[in-house]
Amino acid sequence: MPAEDADLFFQPQQTAYDLNFSLFGFPVRVNPFFWLIGAFLGWSYVQLGFEYLAIFIGCFFVSILVHELGHAVMFRAFGTHSSIWLYGFGGLAIPNGTVYGKMRRIIVSLAGPFAGFILLGLLILTERAFHWTEGNVYLVMTFSTLYFMNLFYGLFNLIPIYPLDGGQVAREIFTGVTPRKGIELSLMLSILLAGVLAVHGLMSANGRPLLTFLPFGGYFMAIMFGLLAFENYQMLQAHRHRSGWNDGPSWGR
Repeated sequence: MPAEDADLFFQPQQTAYDLNFSLFGFPVRVNPFFWLIGAFLGWSYVQLGFEYLAIFIGCFFVSILVHELGHAVMFRAFGTHSSIWLYGFGGLAIPNGTVYGKMRRIIVSLAGPFAGFILLGLLILTERAFHWTEGNVYLVMTFSTLYFMNLFYGLFNLIPIYPLDGGQVAREIFTGVTPRKGIELSLMLSILLAGVLAVHGLMSANGRPLLTFLPFGGYFMAIMFGLLAFENYQMLQAHRHRSGWNDGPSWGR
């Protein structure tokens, strides 16, 4: 996700074990916790062999990196240099300056998910053209894992829950329509949607999904969206405290 206001996001501390490199001129830093989360998410593949877990972690790395590259490329297109941090369940594209204009910021936010969709499209087209997965179980797993990750991660980030990309787009739209109440309305929408999805995750774990059209759920989903709902509630209370229960123009970007 793009992060123009660094204080709004958790930024991991730099460690001696970070992986640092440059890609297309963008500095990239990978926190050790990123690899641990990747191993945790793909641990079930160990029963097939550690090489399958390694493939999963590699696909996790590529998918998140491509997503953040999408943001970084658009930052550059609008005249702002940025760096990429990968940590935990995702990453951040941190600009060195501010991107002015709501439409530009919306494009930056959408660039991450759509970078993943472009990778997904390239995977499908090259497989259909060259059949490069045929006869190799490792390549079949690589294809299927990248397919799922880039589809799911892109759609997940388009949900209008702050600070996901969709939530940042929703904030820009709300503040454009109603500058005084936009921040508050976007946070209220985030709390509502995150709360509903948390309840769905909890109910689906017990065999009674709230949203039957969603193909996924479970306790992990309940915890993740529950935390997002709580964080947005905290941001809403802090915002109301700072602005006297009204959105002030100082929040406009």
